[in-house]
Amino acid sequence: MERTGVPETDASVRTVLVAVAANLLIAVAKGVAATVTGSAAMLAEATHSIADTCNEVLLFVGVRRGMRPADDRHPLGYGQARFFWSLIAAVGIFVVGGLFAINDGVQSLRHPEPVTNVGVGVAVLLASAGLEGWSWRTARRQLRAEARARHLDLGRHVVTFSDPLPTTVFLEDSAALVGLALALVALLLHTVTGSAMWDGAASLLIGLLLIGVAVVLMRRSGGLLIDEAAPADVQEGLRQAVAAEP
Repeated sequence: MERTGVPETDASVRTVLVAVAANLLIAVAKGVAATVTGSAAMLAEATHSIADTCNEVLLFVGVRRGMRPADDRHPLGYGQARFFWSLIAAVGIFVVGGLFAINDGVQSLRHPEPVTNVGVGVAVLLASAGLEGWSWRTARRQLRAEARARHLDLGRHVVTFSDPLPTTVFLEDSAALVGLALALVALLLHTVTGSAMWDGAASLLIGLLLIGVAVVLMRRSGGLLIDEAAPADVQEGLRQAVAAEP
């Protein structure tokens, strides 16, 4: 069924490809900046972007596998493959992004080191925010169009929508924008106060943020994998469609 002017799957593929392109560029820029500045928060953000890029590749794999036609072994098709790969992506956010950032933050607090070339770090963070915003807007545009088709607000649509791909990209990018803000504030506070504590604290907060997003996505993917009931608005639509048939 079409909701956004293009088939829903095509819109999800486009959202994922935009996210992959944006995060790959961001990961390279952040990696260079982390090396130049020595910032733990910047390193956490670089790892975050690498994890996001890998996760979105997994989401793309899920889309492609889910599009395979039904066969004798899978008479209902392969649509649930996207839920499985979305779950794997969420675990990746938890482990590669969240736990790494927390560990890096703890090490930075225990053994603080001065941050150098702050101007380079700030420039990279601002450029990354622009690219991340591009990906975020693409996912949000798809979700808003689908929410309007269901006559729901965006928040309600996100927590009940059965396609995990735009939801995952949207939540990942939202977390990434918050993480960029934390890293930027940490760099500025380090410059003003001279204390490396801010850098480690920002890395810890970025890690906790990623773990929170990962838990939300894992719960959602898990619910879809074990065949939870369709949302109330979908059930009502089905009832009306059946009742309308003679």
